[in-house]
Amino acid sequence: MRKNDLKKSYFEITDLNHSKFINYLPKKKNLILDFGCGNGSFDSKINSKKIKKIFMYDKNKKLKFYIKNKYINNPKVEWIDNLNRTFNIVLINSTIQYLTIKQYKALMLFFFRKKVELIIIADIPKYPFYIEAFFCFFIDIKKIFKSVKYLFQKNYNFYYYKKKTDFFLDNSNYKFEYAKNFNKDKILRYSIIYKKIRKNL
Repeated sequence: MRKNDLKKSYFEITDLNHSKFINYLPKKKNLILDFGCGNGSFDSKINSKKIKKIFMYDKNKKLKFYIKNKYINNPKVEWIDNLNRTFNIVLINSTIQYLTIKQYKALMLFFFRKKVELIIIADIPKYPFYIEAFFCFFIDIKKIFKSVKYLFQKNYNFYYYKKKTDFFLDNSNYKFEYAKNFNKDKILRYSIIYKKIRKNL
């Protein structure tokens, strides 16, 4: 499969607000996991003193070659085939809507056990797909045509829609909060943040 064909075959990720994301990071060189990276949430030239490494991971291994080509001149970005790495920050962008609640909970528990400092889940739909599509007629008609196109692709998975309350996992080591979307669409989508609590000895 050619590189350009591969890029068009997977759901496009909306624009990540890089400055907002970086502002949330601790003031040190962070190891970041972009879980379900797709075509890559970050700009190819992403760079910051707060970023030591960005690990790109996606279950669609065919994306490996596209990601490596996109970030070929950025030594801070690396594709990984599994999650057996050390990282303290997790970004899950335009991905969580494709998981069942059971898969979501298992994923969060995995990150909790790894004791990551920060988990940012961005671009979560506020409404089921058909309601979001209706609102797009009044907000962004271009998004309607783009969404319909993906419905007919074999690689596209329909939303496992979740209510806000479905995302809450009670864990005494983490603070949970809703936030404005880290991506461009702040009307129809939002973000969630899990932040590890620093306990005083």
